[in-house]
Amino acid sequence: MITLPSEAFLINIAVNLSGLAAFLLVTAAFFFRAPRKILAVSVASSLFWVLHFGLVGAWAGLITSVASAVRNGAGAWLEQRNMVVVTWACAALVVITGLMIDPSGWIVLIAAPSRAIANHLRSQELLFRLACSISGFCYIAYGLSLGSTTVWLSSAVTTAVVLGAPLLRYLRTKPSDAPV
Repeated sequence: MITLPSEAFLINIAVNLSGLAAFLLVTAAFFFRAPRKILAVSVASSLFWVLHFGLVGAWAGLITSVASAVRNGAGAWLEQRNMVVVTWACAALVVITGLMIDPSGWIVLIAAPSRAIANHLRSQELLFRLACSISGFCYIAYGLSLGSTTVWLSSAVTTAVVLGAPLLRYLRTKPSDAPV
């Protein structure tokens, strides 16, 4: 007799796979040099985080991830004026809605304004990455508060990549290639 997996087992698989996909995409994104490319790949990552947080019932994370998908898309594809409006509208929506629906997730809500600031810095890679790292630290704290190893560990690795990729590029340059 063949037994089908239980619904809880299938949901657990979906939780783990969506978290893994989100993590891999956002980490891979930060190996790019251009902030607009990083933002474009981050759209897909945000959508996987929406699924992940929805499956575990982490509503502040879900709200933040929905707005992240929109904000990242705006940063990647819109011109400055439109990007600014969309980015800050998303940040305001996240903070207001998040505090009403899931005030215990307040730490992840800080990620929205920090990434809105990062979008303003999209023409300056290092400043963009520093602003993005604030968001990473918020997600680490949020993952710890949820007791989600997937969230805090993937956020820690991604934050290390956000800050470390330019350092690795710098260390790999030959002395003759280094700026004087």
